[in-house]
Parts: sequence; structure tokens; C-alpha cells
Amino acid sequence: GKHVLCEKPFTANAEEARAVQSVAAKRKLLCREAFHYKEHPANKAVAELLQSGAIGQLKQLAVQVLIPAWAFTKDDIRFQARLAGGTMMDAGCYCAHTLRFFPGCSKPVVTSAAAGKLMDAGAVDGCMQAALSYPAGRSGASGVLGAAAVGSLEADLRHKGLWPRTRFPATGTKGRLEINNFILPSMGHSISVTKTLTQPDSPNNKADSLGDGLREQRQSIEVYGSGESNYYYQLSRFISDLKVLEDKQAPKQAKRAVRQAMVDDARDAIDNMTLIDSIYTAAGLPLRQPTSAHAAVLAAGKARR
Repeated sequence: GKHVLCEKPFTANAEEARAVQSVAAKRKLLCREAFHYKEHPANKAVAELLQSGAIGQLKQLAVQVLIPAWAFTKDDIRFQARLAGGTMMDAGCYCAHTLRFFPGCSKPVVTSAAAGKLMDAGAVDGCMQAALSYPAGRSGASGVLGAAAVGSLEADLRHKGLWPRTRFPATGTKGRLEINNFILPSMGHSISVTKTLTQPDSPNNKADSLGDGLREQRQSIEVYGSGESNYYYQLSRFISDLKVLEDKQAPKQAKRAVRQAMVDDARDAIDNMTLIDSIYTAAGLPLRQPTSAHAAVLAAGKARR
């Protein structure tokens, strides 16, 4: 077998994801879902800020990935049910992942979802909206999520706007944070952090009075690292991990770190597909199926008729 860096979404559904990762684990192969955005220093910085409590305990998280309708024709593979199509499987899988990656929570719970702009006989979502909660005990290692923290996503591949929009705003007990253009930050992005302060204003930062002894302090951040693209950082880590795995002389500590990353990668891919499945179920749409399974279902339907 071969090591794999797999384009997102990882599989058609969570069941298939578990099957693939089971094979990879048995053969001790690296099998990683290619969410390139999370490899960029800007998004790593956002995750670190949120998980370190920079804006306090998180209360509300939201994500938008809106792609103009002109980007894809109606017969594009993204809109074909037989190919596991749907907005949730494209723009939406980024949304699902950010609501897990940025706050450090692997398993939020879907509370509602609604699909719109339906295509392919109503089986494919042209857009999707969903609401999530972060129950106690499932908030991940960071522990920064408040007891009543909620998340929301809006994904649209048939958006009426002229330009793509990808943004992630978060509200906490001590302020707000937002990153714009999180999917391709190397092409330009902005990170704004607004903190609510009780102490006097610092002369080095902008602050506005809110009354009652409170002030707002605003800060703009850009993080480009070495200036390379997401894909460069993603491939660099993948290649580095492969070299460690295949080098018999590699330090034991390095090998342990890569093996743990393999376990984390597998869990991440499965958890993201599980969340996507839950959103489709909440929206009243069938789970996406592998092409072979979808063909079998269609054949069985024709036989009954």
C-alpha cells in the first residue's frame, strides 16, 4: 500500500471513512485528509488565540463559505448525487472543520440544519445552514468553550455575490475575534481582535469607551510566516512525516510523534465526516454514498419498478 494525502472531503460518509482508516491503520500507512487551510500560520495563530482564552470563554462561533454561482456550472460534479455531491461536501466541509479545529473541539452536536437551492431531483444541496452546540465533556482539551457555547455555519455554492466570502467570527466573554479569507490566507487575510477591558487604556493600542468603566481595545493582525501558500506548508509536513516513518535511523521520539499524528489524522477525518452526516440527517437529506453504493441503490429501485 501507499501513504495518502486525500483531497477533502475524505470520503462519502463516516462509515466509509472508518473503513478507509481501518485499512490504513492495519498497514501502518499515513492517510491524511488535505485540509490545507489549517497548515497556514495565520489559521494556527487564530486557533492558538481562541484556545488560549485570548477573548475569554467562547460563546458563539460562526463560519461562512460563500462561493458565487458563476464559479461552477449546474452540471458540475459538485452537484451530482451519484458522485456524492452537495455544497456540504465542498464549501461545507470547510465549515464543519473550522467549527472543530479553531476551538479545539472534535465533536460538536448538530441542533438543526436546513438545505436550500436543491438540485439533482432534490437530493443535492446548493446551500446549507446549520446550528451546533458544544455540550460539556465534549469541548476538547482547551476547555475554553463556555457551557452554553454554540456554533453556526453557512455554506453556499450558488451564492448571488460577485466574489467568494470566507470568514470566521468568534465571540467570547472578553471580546471578539474574526479572520477573513481563512481558506487562502496566503493571498491576503485579516485577523481582528477586539477585547473588552476594565483597566485604563494603553497608549499603544486603540480603545473606545463603553461606559461603566469598560473599554474596547482593537488590534489587527496578519500572519504570513515564510510567505508560502497553504499547500506548501501542508506538503512540507506530509513529506517530513513520511521521511521519519521510512527512516530506520530516525529518533524514537520523532517516530512516536508521527505515529500519534497518524492516529489524530484518522480521528479527525472520521469526526468531520460524522459531523457532515449529522448535518445531512438534520436537514432531511440522505447521507452521501460511494459511487458504487449509489449505483446499486438506483439499480435496485429500477428492478422494483
